[in-house]
Amino acid sequence: MLELAKRGSLTLSQDEIFGTIQINRVEGAEAYVPGEGPELTE
Repeated sequence: MLELAKRGSLTLSQDEIFGTIQINRVEGAEAYVPGEGPELTE
C-alpha cells in the first residue's frame, strides 16, 4: 500500500497516533501493474 500511495494511486490518512488508517483510491489514477514502474536502485 505504501508503494501505491507513493505512486499517487492511494491516499492514506490518520487522525491520531495509533488511530485508524483511512485508505482512499485516487480517481483517475493509473492502474498498478506489478513489475512495471521505476526501477529500484540500491
